Amino acid sequence: GPLVDKSIERSGIGGMILSAIVLSAFGAFTHIAAVAIIALFLIGIAGSMITTALQMRLLRDSHDAPSLSAAMNHAAFNLANALGAWLGGIVITAGLGFRAPAWVGVGLCLLGLIVLIIAITLRRGGTSDSSGRNEVEV
Repeated sequence: GPLVDKSIERSGIGGMILSAIVLSAFGAFTHIAAVAIIALFLIGIAGSMITTALQMRLLRDSHDAPSLSAAMNHAAFNLANALGAWLGGIVITAGLGFRAPAWVGVGLCLLGLIVLIIAITLRRGGTSDSSGRNEVEV
């Protein structure tokens, strides 16, 4: 929460990067119980940073329909959870082992980071009107 209060965008980017790093450590060192436990704790923190930042960004930018935007965001999170579990199952079924889903998670974090950076870049490229809302020129 306090990090998101300081900067929504930096918190989202930082959460994605932290999540990718922690998932990498988890995938590489999960055979060491202490590392696995610490990594699981940090995965939760990184996930909270990402979801809080994305939700705050959404509410900041959706002045006309915040409830609908929040519902769509929740649906997107549910879809992402299902997609991640499905992809994790695919790599396990393919015989890549029980660590492989962590590496899928790293890839998904990096993909999410790219999408977030594009979204931030597009928002900054917009112009500000008198209401303080930023709108991208078409």
